[in-house]
Amino acid sequence: MRAKKQESIAHNKAVANDEAKILAAQLTKVEVTVKVRMGEEGRVFGSVTAKDISDAAKAQYKVDIDKKKNRN
Repeated sequence: MRAKKQESIAHNKAVANDEAKILAAQLTKVEVTVKVRMGEEGRVFGSVTAKDISDAAKAQYKVDIDKKKNRN
């Protein structure tokens, strides 16, 4: 019984990994624009978060990216 559960978990991880690779390959072809506030010297005021990127991708390309899985 335990072996089947471990096998199922491994399969689900493999599927999720494959889906992530496909999404990553598709996203290399697009450029997402994130609007930020700038300081007087042209430096970004604050930071660009994973949520900012996820929201911008959804608005611009209708792509739903989980902000928790958004890295680099």
